[in-house]
Amino acid sequence: MAATFVNSGTGRAVRVSIRPESNQKIAEMKQCRMPEKDEKSATIEALTAIPEKELLMTRQVRVSIRPQDLPGESLNSTICTSCGETVRDMREIYREGKALCRPCAENKAYYEEIKENL
Repeated sequence: MAATFVNSGTGRAVRVSIRPESNQKIAEMKQCRMPEKDEKSATIEALTAIPEKELLMTRQVRVSIRPQDLPGESLNSTICTSCGETVRDMREIYREGKALCRPCAENKAYYEEIKENL
């Protein structure tokens, strides 16, 4: 698991991840020291017992964030000419001069419409 944290004001960013060797250490601690605990409790206890420097790897990174991906209000919106739904923050795809949402443009929605009245 990893997470990247970006200061949108300065552009500085860090990526924090679990050191690969920590997984083995966590497994050993759970098995040897906490056999009576349930899986989740044993994992949490092992994670809190390992010193941060041994558990986590922190690196400075560079992240390119587009203006439309920043938090806050939408920069723009348009209507998909196929389904009529709003597409925000320049995520529309143009085909033959028509603005489409990604599911319509790629003809593969992540949902399936059920034809029944609610």
